[in-house]
Amino acid sequence: MTERISYEIADPSFIIRQIQQMYSTPPSAFKEYVSNSVDAVNRLGNDPINLKIFVNKNSGTVVLRDNGVGMSHEKLRTLPQSIGASTNREVRSTRGEKGLGLHAYVSCGARTCQIYTRQVDSNNGFFNNLTMTNGSMDAELDEVHARDLPFGDFEHGTEVILNGINRDIIGRYFTPSHIKNMIADFYSPLIREGILEAEVGFIGTRQKRISVEPAEYRGEKVLDEIVQIEYTNSDRESDIGNVHLYLFINPNGKTEKVKHHNKGVKVLNSISSLDELDDLPWGSGRLLGEINEDFLTLNPQRDNLVRQGTRYQLFIDTLKEQEAYLNNQINVLKTREKRTRELEISDTILRNFDVIFRDFKEHNAAWIVGNPGDSVRPTVDDDNQIASPEKETGTRPGPQPKPGPGLGGEKAVKPSEDGVNRPTRKARRNISGNYNTHFVEFDIEKQTLRSELDPTYGSININSGHSDYKRVRDDESKFTRYTTYLLAQEIAYNEFMELCGRAHQDPTANFDSMRALADELYVMGLKISKTE
Repeated sequence: MTERISYEIADPSFIIRQIQQMYSTPPSAFKEYVSNSVDAVNRLGNDPINLKIFVNKNSGTVVLRDNGVGMSHEKLRTLPQSIGASTNREVRSTRGEKGLGLHAYVSCGARTCQIYTRQVDSNNGFFNNLTMTNGSMDAELDEVHARDLPFGDFEHGTEVILNGINRDIIGRYFTPSHIKNMIADFYSPLIREGILEAEVGFIGTRQKRISVEPAEYRGEKVLDEIVQIEYTNSDRESDIGNVHLYLFINPNGKTEKVKHHNKGVKVLNSISSLDELDDLPWGSGRLLGEINEDFLTLNPQRDNLVRQGTRYQLFIDTLKEQEAYLNNQINVLKTREKRTRELEISDTILRNFDVIFRDFKEHNAAWIVGNPGDSVRPTVDDDNQIASPEKETGTRPGPQPKPGPGLGGEKAVKPSEDGVNRPTRKARRNISGNYNTHFVEFDIEKQTLRSELDPTYGSININSGHSDYKRVRDDESKFTRYTTYLLAQEIAYNEFMELCGRAHQDPTANFDSMRALADELYVMGLKISKTE
């Protein structure tokens, strides 16, 4: 005959010790007390939680005080007797579900945990007090007058005091700066939505208190949307779960992560740690932000999901539906960022060419002296000013200078209203001001060209469809060398042809000067950019 045998715990003290040590780090244990405060304030209605956290490093004390509903004497009495019997289970608005957080103080490194609490409707001057000590199997329940509170009176809510924390643990995890970052990391959705208002500081009224702000994400926001999911809850009733996608893309990122939150509390540091989401876009290193849901089941430590069941699969399917859009956005922003960076590099190259060209002209007579009887001046004077050269119409945009005073090297003058002739300042002209770069894919009949100059507008088009461009585009050093070479060739040729046109020279008679300029621009350009 089959006999049913009930499970019993033979050594409760052993089980309690295991519960006390189940948190992997002090911060993961500490968040249990913050979550309890959030749950307590939620019961008040829509008012935000006001949470204050203070630290005394010398005494090894951390104090958390909230403005929640507080607990009655009887409620406080039941806590040590109800481990694992949480009243919050299946309550959608609450974070604590397992009834195990009472003993988290041990994993925080504390020797004792004191709880002082007063209900919102209490009229007497007393607080209910529960004290727990590591190693003891009993908790002490008491009533304390407001004047005897260790850190002063407060209207209503709960104060948790963790005592006896080692100085090294305080310094590593529980300084105000560390706590501020911890709260921002774990509770960003709640802070951003105005549910949680927290401030931290050292114990003492003269110490500055720091307000906790939500995490900020670098990059472009691509999704801020709440998706609703219909599922069947534990009572076999239809229910609605919410998934808030708050996502950004950093096109230059390599290690960016999307955090997972349950009811506003961080569970996973990266959603890509889930096997179903370890590929693009979640594991791309460029996607970051938060995914906050309110209906999944967590493990006892609340640091991982229960990865099974209909709810979990619905959650995964919801994220899968976003993948095509997110991958496309990553590619769009990568391309845009790449184009921006390409233009920044090419603009820098052109500015470097200004100095190189000016120095080159000072040491190369072919660019200064033309055929006998002609007055040929360089494209750019020593002071980066145009000397009003004669040009063929259309070689550069803008109005052409009219022949007149100054063409023979004299300073141009313009009669003023008082009849006194004064020198007219020459218009500035330099390489970077007369050339611009565009990265475009050439038409099929020009696919073999790496680059092409439009002299009318000084536009140098670089073929982004050429195989050589594709080989260097993802390596900034190689891309800089490649672009410097193409710009040097195009600019040297155009400047040489303009010189020959002004001097009425045969271009084939002095090709060496053009090659010398191209070499000078390329070699010196690489030296200046330090990409030799």
